[in-house]
Amino acid sequence: MVPKRISSIPGLQWYRFIRYSFLLLTAILLAQWGVSTTDIGGYELIFHLLYVLTFFWVNGIFQSVLIRSRRLSDGDRNEFLGRIWFLILLFTAFFTLLLWLLGSKGGWILFGISDLRHWHLYVLLFGLSVPPLVYEYFLLARNQIRDLLVWGAVSYTLHIVVTLTPFLFGYGLQEMLWGHIGLSLGRFLYVGLDLGWPRLRFPETSWWTASAHLTLYSVLGGIPIAFDTWLVGYMSQAESEIAIFRYGARELPLFMILLGSVHLIVLSDKDRLDEALTRIRKQIQRHLPFLAVLSGLLCLLSPLLFPLLFTETFSESAVIFNVYLLLLLSRLNLSHTVMMRLESYKIMNFVAFIEVFLNVILSVWWVQYWGWVGIALATVVAYLFEKLFFTLWLYYKKQIPLNMYLPVRSYLGYSGLVVICFIVGSFFLYD
Repeated sequence: MVPKRISSIPGLQWYRFIRYSFLLLTAILLAQWGVSTTDIGGYELIFHLLYVLTFFWVNGIFQSVLIRSRRLSDGDRNEFLGRIWFLILLFTAFFTLLLWLLGSKGGWILFGISDLRHWHLYVLLFGLSVPPLVYEYFLLARNQIRDLLVWGAVSYTLHIVVTLTPFLFGYGLQEMLWGHIGLSLGRFLYVGLDLGWPRLRFPETSWWTASAHLTLYSVLGGIPIAFDTWLVGYMSQAESEIAIFRYGARELPLFMILLGSVHLIVLSDKDRLDEALTRIRKQIQRHLPFLAVLSGLLCLLSPLLFPLLFTETFSESAVIFNVYLLLLLSRLNLSHTVMMRLESYKIMNFVAFIEVFLNVILSVWWVQYWGWVGIALATVVAYLFEKLFFTLWLYYKKQIPLNMYLPVRSYLGYSGLVVICFIVGSFFLYD
């Protein structure tokens, strides 16, 4: 039997390691096997579509679910999750219908590309992919960590097979999309059988209030990433350029695994606030040396590694990747997690709105001077602004200093190391 605490951070970290590693391996193999950048861009748009149309309501719903689940008994939690399952199906049906009605205009609205190929296949794939995509949250809420790991290993192994097989046999993007539609249908049926018939009732009003605040925060927080890809598509009108940008705009999977897992577990645990702050600090202290040193090394080596892993076609993606590595410095500050534990939603949404405005203005401005790198820099600066504001607000309004949830001296030292490696790797080592 899996102990309850593989339950928490280790189990979720392993699941996300499986997911991000398999997706990274897929990206490497697509580039190495000579798939055109246009078809690779079409593949990347699958994930962008899922992100743009789910990040706000999925994150908002499930962060509030994890916060509420820690207060419920097993029976009440199962009833509550049944109602959430109903909401997921309802929202998925709504957005799928909306995309279908938009027709080819949807490609311009979401990706900035006016003549996107195979639009209706993307729409069908979206409708079948969302319920399996959120299944991990149900397993996490039910503390079924072993099932979560098996689900991840099987799902993403099949993902690699379905993605690569059409290209191996001389087919293209259209056949790959049909393969993913078939895989998503099978996953959808499996999830439906496990979760059962949804409770045809909505959650109570108090949950809607918390979820609405978190959804708005997720909308505002996710717009910069969505806007970055849209701006690349709009300015280039080429799926190949989207592929080059998105191959660079990848945060290292380990960062997302470790820090994202700590965030979710702190939200779902029943710890008191002081215990939660101590847990955050200990986890950051534990992972900080490894993550910072790895980031520094990658800043120095990425111009060499990208041509080897992804071929020369993606050499310029290395600079974008280096810029995105700087996001680690902001992500290590989990002040937004503390804000969510305090349920300080109004100030979070206010700051997120300013962040969106700042990111859009800087992206449009800096892309004229530094191209896609300017877009990445704008994202880093805007995200840093958000974390600085949260840190100051917690200190002055809630009397929670930064050193309660972040080992400040170690953080500053390792941050300096990453910045030095970024400067050396980006401006001095290579032509």
